[in-house]
Amino acid sequence: MKLYHFTNKDNLKAISPNYFGKNCYTQNDKNISNVKRAFFYDRPISQEYLLNDCKYRYTVEINIKKIYDLSKDNKNLINKYQDIDNLLRALRDKYIGVKYNCGFECYAIFKTLKTISKKAV
Repeated sequence: MKLYHFTNKDNLKAISPNYFGKNCYTQNDKNISNVKRAFFYDRPISQEYLLNDCKYRYTVEINIKKIYDLSKDNKNLINKYQDIDNLLRALRDKYIGVKYNCGFECYAIFKTLKTISKKAV
């Protein structure tokens, strides 16, 4: 499955969660949990107004079977962990990322992913 990442950084060979919390886009997310993650979307058009000024869209490919769908939460993990920090830590140990819906599909990825293409937006 293809996912898309929006940024102002040029010439990225990979998208790494190591930059999590170091820009205005992810600072609020870091206040909720320090679990490092990079954010992706399943549509090639920015769904978040904060990303409208981004210059580049990078594409990566993932195995969707390695993503936990929190919208469905088939394993009832939300009730088990009850706070987002512990939930993300548990998911990070078993999955490469998590999918959830905040008005649009969003993917928080815990691993570095190689980019397969870049497009100016």
